[in-house]
Amino acid sequence: MNNLKSIMTLLGIGLILVSCDPETDDAPLVLNAGELSGGPFTFTVDGTPDMVSGITLDDSNVVGTNKGYVITDDAGNILGLPPTLSDVEGVNFDGAGAGICFIWHIVYEAGLSGLEMGENTDDLSGEYELSNSIMVTRNGLNAGKLTGGPYTFTVDGTPDMVSGVALDDTDLNGTNQTFVITDDQNKILGLPPTLEALEGVNFDGAGAGVCFIWHLTYEDGLSGLEAGENVADFDGNYALSNSIMVTRNGLNAGKLAGGPFTFKVDGTPDMVSGITLDDAELNGTNQTYVITDDQNKILGLPPTLEAVEGVNFDGAGTGVCFIWHLTYEDDLEGLEAGNYVADFSGNYALSNSIMVTREALQTKNFTVTIENVFQHKDYFANGTTGLILPGQSESVTFNAGTGHYLSFATMFVQSNDLFFAPDENGIALYDADGYAITGDITDQIDLWDAGTEVNEEPGVGANQPPRQAGPNTGTDENGTVELIENVGDGYDYPAVNEAIKVKLEHDGGTQFTLTIYNISDTCDLETPFAPGVWVINNADQTPLFVEGEAASEGLEDLAEDGDISILDEELTAVSGLVSPFAPGAYEINGQVFTTGKASSAAFEALAEDGNPSGYDYVFNTPVGAGGPAPIFPGESYSFEFTGQAGDVLSLATMLVQSNDWVVGANNIELFDGDTAISGDITSMFRIYDSGTEVDEYPGAGAYQAPRQPGPNTGADENGYVELETHIPANVPAIADMVKITITTN
Repeated sequence: MNNLKSIMTLLGIGLILVSCDPETDDAPLVLNAGELSGGPFTFTVDGTPDMVSGITLDDSNVVGTNKGYVITDDAGNILGLPPTLSDVEGVNFDGAGAGICFIWHIVYEAGLSGLEMGENTDDLSGEYELSNSIMVTRNGLNAGKLTGGPYTFTVDGTPDMVSGVALDDTDLNGTNQTFVITDDQNKILGLPPTLEALEGVNFDGAGAGVCFIWHLTYEDGLSGLEAGENVADFDGNYALSNSIMVTRNGLNAGKLAGGPFTFKVDGTPDMVSGITLDDAELNGTNQTYVITDDQNKILGLPPTLEAVEGVNFDGAGTGVCFIWHLTYEDDLEGLEAGNYVADFSGNYALSNSIMVTREALQTKNFTVTIENVFQHKDYFANGTTGLILPGQSESVTFNAGTGHYLSFATMFVQSNDLFFAPDENGIALYDADGYAITGDITDQIDLWDAGTEVNEEPGVGANQPPRQAGPNTGTDENGTVELIENVGDGYDYPAVNEAIKVKLEHDGGTQFTLTIYNISDTCDLETPFAPGVWVINNADQTPLFVEGEAASEGLEDLAEDGDISILDEELTAVSGLVSPFAPGAYEINGQVFTTGKASSAAFEALAEDGNPSGYDYVFNTPVGAGGPAPIFPGESYSFEFTGQAGDVLSLATMLVQSNDWVVGANNIELFDGDTAISGDITSMFRIYDSGTEVDEYPGAGAYQAPRQPGPNTGADENGYVELETHIPANVPAIADMVKITITTN
């Protein structure tokens, strides 16, 4: 609205108001500002001046010494004070941009304060009266709505055009229109003027990538509308429609699985086996297999997998070569033995490669690397709640440990952007002595205003979900998250404990059940609670919002429309178990542990407390560290040893967020015949339970290493070392926790 203020100032409309001298009268004066008629007015902000007209004032009952007109925004802020109707009808509302303002007639007596531009009519002090108002709505440009697609093409030299694109121009406005094609950085690639021209564009010629089709409406004077420019740099009056994505995929040679292979060059034929080709996304006119050396020089072109598995790699001598799958079009040049892949010319694609290493017979020095590959997570767990109607309830069950807090949010549906939630840090689940908190926790729940949409009267507002035309249709507030009791919007809301009841139960161990009851059917305003989210966080975290700061996009969607899709996706991506791995032990031709028997004292100490001191061969110092320590995500242990054909490796390392679990393996054969194993051996490892301490929920147990008061303090299990078969869902696959590789040098 500042633009409107500037425009009115330029017109010379200031604080000059009409005044007259009334006759002296000792009787009390009852002010009357008359009644305005005309409008309401609706304009399109398109660079063309828009003035109101036809406004009349019924002054038959006007009473007041001083008179004038007032223009305010929708919050009552004074934007201009035109003294006459003629001045009102000279205001150019187009220059103010999109929004809503109001025209009023005012009468007042001497001594009135606050009647100045930039002040608010709520702050006027003195004798005055305002007439009814006339609303002026300034709508932005609308480029219509595109349907059709999305489209996916293969870049293979054959022209690819879109078809079936349609433009819904029901709400289209603006002087000029065109279609715009951009890349995924919004750089303009083309400007087809019509749908016909659009459907004549050959997307195959653009190569692999992603682009977008838009419809544009604009007024004269728009700058930046040129190929090579960026939409973000447009300057002028314009609007873009939704976009249609066009994905241009390159040729795909599929994905090879199998290997890597290591052979001893000993005169015995060595063939690969077990190679498979995942051809789910394979395309292209022609296919073959390619074997190259480590410089990508072509050694052979077996046409089929059967032919690949018939190649004798022992006859090639020592060295490294690679097996690839190739897909190509008829224009490919350079596909001959002796040429280099780098010199290919034409349309083609190579799959991933499988390495074949051909070693001489010798004893090998091995290096084993244990890498913690847990992905960083901000929170321990998360989930969602469903729609809860008045008189209904919903329960969710979760696990949490000492130091964990529960945060959740669910929309107060009969509002514009209100939601129930505890404070920004959530609800402590344990007291200072480590006892679970249970019972009615409604007194820790508040009603919050997300600050994203202007509030309307609860249960009545046209832009509240039960009545709004669609999501995100209310007036933007551009505020911050605040307690509703601190907002002061002039509306009455039910007390929190009149609308919602929240109960927390401790189910035993680390398991809790949260139940949310919708009791609004017993208060003056019934309201559903929209689907919500919950998350288990630490005391110093604010996973959903920060009081006094702007709401995230995900919280805005939840609080305005009960749409949890963004927030749930974001929380799921950053929630889950993360664990260190403790120092461990290994044996060559021996075993760190034996299944089916009671644990040794050495293995109990390793599995419960990450203490490998009972073993002769240990790994305990992270790579690059100065001393023994656990390894956290991104860190690794590494150790070396010498082995020969027939040797076996045993290894175990504690999963620290457990009571007595290890990731381990016994009897890993270091050679296949005379060929040393090499590569990722994670798939050979399993989770084993030492059977010495009662299990708790991983990442939450009070007697797991990060939380226990001291070593060997959990309840004795008196069991046997066994493969763990009761693994909770929060424990990732082994390959998502640890990567164990073995290499030779």
